[in-house]
Amino acid sequence: MQAGRWTRSSRALSVVALVVSEALVARPAVAAEPVAAITSSATAINSILRPDIAEREVYGLPTDDATVQALFAGADVGTEKWGVPMTADEEALIDLGGRMEFADTADRDVLPALRRLSSFGGAWIDQQNGGRLVVQLTRPEDAAVAQARSRLPAGPRGLVVEFVDHSETELQAALETAGKAWDGLTSVRPLGIATDVRNNRLSLEVLAVDGIRARAAAASIERRVGVAIDVVSTATSRASDVACTDREHCSDPYKAGILIREGGTSGEPPCTLAFPIVVAGDVQAVTAGHCGHYGSAWFHKGEGQLGSVQSNQWKAEGRDMLRLSMFDSQASEKVYGFTTPSSWGPEQYNAINGYPIANETLCASLGRSSRNDCGVVTSTSKRYWSDTVGFFVFGAQMNGLTPQPIDGDSGSPIHRSYQYTGPATPHWRHTAVGVLATEFGEFAKINDSLAAWNATIWTG
Repeated sequence: MQAGRWTRSSRALSVVALVVSEALVARPAVAAEPVAAITSSATAINSILRPDIAEREVYGLPTDDATVQALFAGADVGTEKWGVPMTADEEALIDLGGRMEFADTADRDVLPALRRLSSFGGAWIDQQNGGRLVVQLTRPEDAAVAQARSRLPAGPRGLVVEFVDHSETELQAALETAGKAWDGLTSVRPLGIATDVRNNRLSLEVLAVDGIRARAAAASIERRVGVAIDVVSTATSRASDVACTDREHCSDPYKAGILIREGGTSGEPPCTLAFPIVVAGDVQAVTAGHCGHYGSAWFHKGEGQLGSVQSNQWKAEGRDMLRLSMFDSQASEKVYGFTTPSSWGPEQYNAINGYPIANETLCASLGRSSRNDCGVVTSTSKRYWSDTVGFFVFGAQMNGLTPQPIDGDSGSPIHRSYQYTGPATPHWRHTAVGVLATEFGEFAKINDSLAAWNATIWTG
């Protein structure tokens, strides 16, 4: 991958603060002109850091120039913790941890029963309305909905029902049919084709130069599958598998989000270690499946040999995830970069593993980028191109990881994380959801891979 590719955006707040301060002090004369200069600088900052500011829009937070200026003049406390620029008051109001805890409860206690309904069309988190759960159905299911509501915690969030044309099963079947039909219909290679749960349709992504041809082909496939296909043609480059500098001295035990290297402690390319799992009583760990293309023996610089590839679903099953052997004593429930408040003690627990919910907030502990970042799920089921060798795989996608992940972030753990303050000792609670595959936020879903291996998340 070309080195210049990753210089597109930066969130160095010191640089931003310098720009703002220059706008404030460049002209000492007391006049209206500095106000215009400040506004101009805020507009420029807004433009430069647009991907970050756009994340505020997801939660209904203002993005006007005055707000942007205040954030990047020192009011921002959200970027360091969540990867989303927010003031302290906004962070308390939005309560991302509370939203993820609510999604965790919905995923664990509510959605499994609803997914068994033939009328189930999908579910998503409405971030614009406090993080409530939206359940889509093709027909009324009063008893099931009442039971679902009874399983949700009391509080400002709740459950609303939308009626849609297609069930989730129909959308998934349409996705598989459309993917196969596309390959035989046109030479345009899509960036990906995914279910768009919120709009009860499919979404096809292509390069901007392929937009016209792609729309003609999509219209033909729409008629075949009976489901609408939205064509998105704004991208100017393709995604790349981010195969792996930091986080290299973190062992006894390991944390999800550390760097690992192929062939030796200085091997290239590196990848990122995700969650520990248990297979037939043996403790192992997962990372991105395409990392196995570079070799089967993996090391951690601070510890030495980690282990070897035991199984890889990347080529054989179309899921970008593999599992590595490891010493049982190195397993932990910790995710790198999540610091427990000193008053709590060091506890971090894996809640369990879960499926992504459309539009929910998830976080990533990015190994080589050495940062934590959060964003929202844009697709819970997506067929996308894995370019290490060149074929399609299946997974999901989130956005909001800005700057984009880089080479070495492959395998980074995708998870819900929130501060659990219920019975027992307060702690960070992590729910494993996926393993990062590309810089555009595409990831393998951990539940699917665990089911194929008959494995479980290691929980101590």
